[in-house]
Amino acid sequence: MDIKRPERDFLSSAILVLLSFYAVGAPHSIWVAQASSLLMFLLWSYRWLILKKVSSVKGVPGFYPLIGFFGLAFLSALFSFEPRLSLNGMRSVLFMGMFVVVARALSRPVTAVFLMGLMVVSAQANVLETFSQEVRGIGFRMTGFTDDSPFKGKFEIGDVLFLANGKRVQSPTDIFRIACENPIEGTLRFEGRRIELRVSGEIPVRSILEFGKKDRTLGVLYQPARDFRAKGFFDHYATYAEVLQLLISMALGLWISALKNPRIRLWLTVFIGTMVAALWFTYTRAPQAGLMVSVLVIGFAAIRFKLVRVKINLVWLTVVLVCGGVALGFAYSTRGIGVGDSREGSLFWRLVVWQEGVELVKRHPLLGIGRGSDKIHAFDWGLYAAGDLPPGHFHNTFLQIAVWYGIPALLVYGLFLITLFSGLWRGLKAAASRPQFEGSGVILGALGGLSGFCVSSMVHFNLGDGEVAMTLWLILGCAFAVTLSESGKKGFLRNLPFGV
Repeated sequence: MDIKRPERDFLSSAILVLLSFYAVGAPHSIWVAQASSLLMFLLWSYRWLILKKVSSVKGVPGFYPLIGFFGLAFLSALFSFEPRLSLNGMRSVLFMGMFVVVARALSRPVTAVFLMGLMVVSAQANVLETFSQEVRGIGFRMTGFTDDSPFKGKFEIGDVLFLANGKRVQSPTDIFRIACENPIEGTLRFEGRRIELRVSGEIPVRSILEFGKKDRTLGVLYQPARDFRAKGFFDHYATYAEVLQLLISMALGLWISALKNPRIRLWLTVFIGTMVAALWFTYTRAPQAGLMVSVLVIGFAAIRFKLVRVKINLVWLTVVLVCGGVALGFAYSTRGIGVGDSREGSLFWRLVVWQEGVELVKRHPLLGIGRGSDKIHAFDWGLYAAGDLPPGHFHNTFLQIAVWYGIPALLVYGLFLITLFSGLWRGLKAAASRPQFEGSGVILGALGGLSGFCVSSMVHFNLGDGEVAMTLWLILGCAFAVTLSESGKKGFLRNLPFGV
């Protein structure tokens, strides 16, 4: 006998599939995360507005401050120096509400745990790519030249080359091969780096071909370049590091909730170790410091709610913090910078743009200048040391919000963060009262990840980094789905969810 499934069951399964794509794609691609989340939002909206099968979104922590932030950002866009650009930027602001949708789209804690576990597992593909790059290197470092080498005088010993006419190169032989594919009258344009600074240059194809006939190494002594800053599948190492901080925090939360399941705990230990190593290779200081704060917050909460034994907690806390301190020291030494050296490039750049940002806030305190207006009027306003520094943003999430949207929006954003922390803390307290409730690990991981995110926000505009933000909204959504649920189920590997 054929049995027709109710429409809501189909929608629930479809939403779960899309959320699974979201979880799998978030550690790698913003396009997969955003596309799957938008489709999920459309199905969820149908359930909410047409079928009336969704609980009120008003109960999700942070909902009201978020609405206030939306309103102030919209007003800022209307009165912006560049209204069209600012209104177009409202799309990324609206994505902040995705955690509310996820929280109400899920009705079972087991599903939230499953999605978080899926995201941690998916991230291992990015980690494997990082390790693969570390083994083979990215580009090659020139350690010496022959007297007649076409590269001598164009580059310095120690420079790293990784692109020739836009194509990846791992050795001078690759350059000779690319030269053979180009007209003799042309030139090859090279891109590389000198420590962390970009370098470029051009060499005639004819010179490379003539020298390559007798020496395919083109008179260059070289070795694989393995001192690059890992970025996985992302376009920037800072993005990768921010996402890793969130994922490691979540994996640590799941590890604590799985203490009585040796097999799951073992796998999570491996995953945490690989992701910590990948974070190490980014040499990015703020996310590493953020992770250390996250570990402290997770450890404190785990002790406070008796989720682990104090002795065990102190052991792994000590190990992680020592490793984190060593990683920070290694990042400083590898990059050749000091902790408080204001002459160091990235810190000097921040000190300049922070002062410029504060001046803009003083001039436009209520509604800011409007999102993106600083890029159009940078020259007019003398930003980035009147053009002497490379353009970008203000490298501080809180300052960036004040500049774009005004001081009231910054205050509302602060209230938004407070309500998120408060909701997670209250949810963890309730979840910890249920014996062997695995959903507590999701809340614990979200609490730590959000703490690390806020620490890194002091020197990075991570809220404006789409990949980081989409990962954070999914994590918070799953955490609040657990806090808002009335019942939990044990064993997420034994009871895979077939409905939301």
